[in-house]
Amino acid sequence: MPDDVIAVIASQHEHVKKLLEAVRQETGHRRATAFHTLRLTLALHETAEEQAIHPQALRQLGPDDRAATNRIAEEQTAGQTIAGLELVDVDSDQFNHTFGHLATSVTDHAAAEEADEWPALRSITDPAVINAMTEQMRAVTQLAEDPSAPGLQVTFSEMQDWAKARLPAPPPS
Repeated sequence: MPDDVIAVIASQHEHVKKLLEAVRQETGHRRATAFHTLRLTLALHETAEEQAIHPQALRQLGPDDRAATNRIAEEQTAGQTIAGLELVDVDSDQFNHTFGHLATSVTDHAAAEEADEWPALRSITDPAVINAMTEQMRAVTQLAEDPSAPGLQVTFSEMQDWAKARLPAPPPS
């Protein structure tokens, strides 16, 4: 059963890679729209991982293991970078330069999760925890398509707040 949640996360990681590429390839309004979709997806995905995945990985790995805490720190840094990008014209050199760094860090972050946290998730045997993690991560995809999702003018931080208010309850501790 842990492989179910990992399959959901893996699918989302692939989707994020496609969104990163869409932002790179577009310009003008289409790029702004692609960047909005990426921001919303990342806000939902990272919020769900912070609530459901990283705490469980940390429980499995032990408090001295840095994998989960490093992933959380990377997510916070990415959020700060996104907040900075929200203030810049999407067709500017500054956006292109900073976005390039963001895309690399997001891709590296996903690879680190896959290498460091997924083995710990596979060792979870409690069905209630596994089901709650899976439900949390599946909700990301559903909420990203929700017609009431935040629009273009909403900040990444506001998107994260929206996500926290709508994601299912995290797994029991």
